[in-house]
Amino acid sequence: MASITQEKKGAPWRYRIRFKENGKWRETSKSGYKLKSEAEAAAAEIEKQLRKGIRVDDAKRLIGEYLDYFLKIRKEEVRPGTYTRLEYQIRLYIKPKFEFTQLGDLTRHDCNEWVSELKTKYKLKASTARSVIGTFRSAITYAVIEDRILEVNPLAGIKQPKIEHKDEQIKYFTHDELTTLLTYVRDNPLPNYPISQQYYVLFTLLAHTGLRIGEALGLTWADIQGNRLTVDKQIVHDSHNKASFAPPKTDSSYRTIAIDPLTQQVLKLQRKNRLECVARYQSCVQPSGEFQNLIFYSSDGKPMRHTRVRDQMKKFCGRAGVPELSPHAFRHTHAVLLLESGANIKV
Repeated sequence: MASITQEKKGAPWRYRIRFKENGKWRETSKSGYKLKSEAEAAAAEIEKQLRKGIRVDDAKRLIGEYLDYFLKIRKEEVRPGTYTRLEYQIRLYIKPKFEFTQLGDLTRHDCNEWVSELKTKYKLKASTARSVIGTFRSAITYAVIEDRILEVNPLAGIKQPKIEHKDEQIKYFTHDELTTLLTYVRDNPLPNYPISQQYYVLFTLLAHTGLRIGEALGLTWADIQGNRLTVDKQIVHDSHNKASFAPPKTDSSYRTIAIDPLTQQVLKLQRKNRLECVARYQSCVQPSGEFQNLIFYSSDGKPMRHTRVRDQMKKFCGRAGVPELSPHAFRHTHAVLLLESGANIKV
């Protein structure tokens, strides 16, 4: 039974409830109610939640603290790349708004306001905003279902930014655009390493095989056997930019594919060219340790970062006069060109 008290006449009303949890007596209370009836109604709601097994005292936990706890759990359950995305979204888009809000104080109004800010304040694309919302919703769902801290999730069924039709369109290079881009990259290497052909080789490989960028950057020379290329890993970077090998994105991503003569030729060029770069430029070193047989690597000998490749590709696209697309566009381009050449759509 709740105790409803007032320290002195005119002071706010407070409810105080004692309850047993795991065989031990605990107490929860809250003050600040102008009317006794308001405190009684709030206490009745808390008692209702207690009867359902909701851990009401934990509802006072700060959302920022709970998100750290949620990330710790998810780190053991998801791939490194997925964890990096979750940590990034929570740090940049969720904590700034809710870090010091108590779980039990999270309201539907707060969530709707935040969803609007993802577009107006952060200028996120609808697809990115929906991903961030999904991350926050998952964390709060964990608090509802697994930890039984909350009775309902304020983010459940919330209205999300609408993805415009133009955002859904697959982006790819036409045959002429691809030829223009690859020719430009081949003839205009990076100023710091004017004999390097690494980006030309990488972009050619992506366009001719449809590999994901992480799969290409994770390739080692042992993965190339004649006209066959085996995909059984990828390169990922954590939130501290530490690189590691990780399994491919899905089970079906494990595969061995045929590579055409031109791709075989440019891979041979890469092997010779990287040795020439190491010999000519003091700042260019070969990788070592677990990465010593990588096909593609940065001048410091470390695996190439996805973001670095993406940024450099956009520069190349702008200078070559073709659409400024991401490396993933090569995967779409490969599929489109296969279809245009008469390949079976099921294949």
